[in-house]
Amino acid sequence: MQFQQSNIMDPYLRQKVLSASPQQLIVYLYDLGIASCNNKNKVKLIRVITHLKESLSFEEKTEKISLTFQSVYDHLLFLVRNDKFEDAKNIFFEIKKTWKQANKLI
Repeated sequence: MQFQQSNIMDPYLRQKVLSASPQQLIVYLYDLGIASCNNKNKVKLIRVITHLKESLSFEEKTEKISLTFQSVYDHLLFLVRNDKFEDAKNIFFEIKKTWKQANKLI
């Protein structure tokens, strides 16, 4: 995931992102997805979901779970495109909670 200098003005936020683990970056994307659902920002939501889909690994040992996440992300895109922001936000929240537990980020 790449961030352009102009997109991150706050030095604290820039440092937080640059020093985050890959697992924590995914949590940040889920947070951004939740916030974007609250703001009903379709463009940002589509960008977030696209980044999440691009983060999937389809190597042999991760292919099954990646296909599951890909299906969930496709469903999120469907919800966003159909203005179902509350439903999408609930899914982001549940995935984030599970992701944090699975990666011991709580």
